[in-house]
Amino acid sequence: MDDPNDVHVAGRATQAAGLRYTARGTAVAEFTLAVHRDAHDWHGRPVRQTVFVLCLAWREQATIAAAVVRRGRQVDVKGRLCEVARASGKGKELAVRVEDMRAGGGPPEGPAPSAAALQESDHEDPQERR
Repeated sequence: MDDPNDVHVAGRATQAAGLRYTARGTAVAEFTLAVHRDAHDWHGRPVRQTVFVLCLAWREQATIAAAVVRRGRQVDVKGRLCEVARASGKGKELAVRVEDMRAGGGPPEGPAPSAAALQESDHEDPQERR
């Protein structure tokens, strides 16, 4: 039986994935997907609803996300629900912890980093990113 906390979302990235490192040097990428769905209002008229879904990728998935997730690009994410502390420090919000990801077409924001640039970023000292 599938785990009820498994999530599959597909949408367009609202901005490029932000890559950071934890104090122990673990890569973490954060990005938000705009997910559209067609619905109907109280009068039966069709409306398009947009939900913004926070996605967190860790370790190797984080470096991949940083390389391919750009504003406007279609991204298909499979993962698990998790809670994260809000930036304001008040409460928690739901997010998707990325386990698998596919980036499709769409207008990327600028060129994707080269393989050489990715290798250089893998060797940076996490302490310098603070």
